[in-house]
Amino acid sequence: MDSERRSDALRLFGLHRRPSVTADDLREAYDRAAKLQHPDRGGEPFLWQRIQQAYDELRSNEAAKAARAAFHAIAGRVCPGRLYEYASAEEHAAAVTAFRRACLAFRVLRDAERRRVYYAVGFGGLRASEAYQEESVFEVEAWEVRRSFLEGDEQGDREYLLLHGPEGPPPDPTAAARYEARRQAQEGPPAWWHRITRSW
Repeated sequence: MDSERRSDALRLFGLHRRPSVTADDLREAYDRAAKLQHPDRGGEPFLWQRIQQAYDELRSNEAAKAARAAFHAIAGRVCPGRLYEYASAEEHAAAVTAFRRACLAFRVLRDAERRRVYYAVGFGGLRASEAYQEESVFEVEAWEVRRSFLEGDEQGDREYLLLHGPEGPPPDPTAAARYEARRQAQEGPPAWWHRITRSW
């Protein structure tokens, strides 16, 4: 969505003067517009159609931004190195698989139509629908996806990189603690914990 269409859509919701618009702001503005302009409540059908289209485009734009931010944050971390940098070939294969999955998720979530198909019918349905595409998201090389993003081949990627720089968004200081808590919840307490609690 180009800047002129975005500003028109924000003006429709009365959000054009705000420096930044969050998803909650957009949802509240949409709810207000629905109460006033819905045809069942006496609103004009043509205006209601414009409100629906503007809301869908703004939401899609926000989802693509979120996908770009997530990919940018993990693109360097998940990017696999050379085989000799890993303790085993299995670790290297796991890193390559994680990298390919991250690139596939980015390609799907960045595109509004693919995202819609994925949410509607899941991974299998997306794979079936991609069989009829000229360029399937499953056939693109993962390294090419990363290179294309970091070089800003698409306009949305280029705008994102200009705003956030090549390093990406600042790291979340609580991410390590959340990861550790999630890992412990999956694995349970360490072995020494059971020895101590049995003696009570």
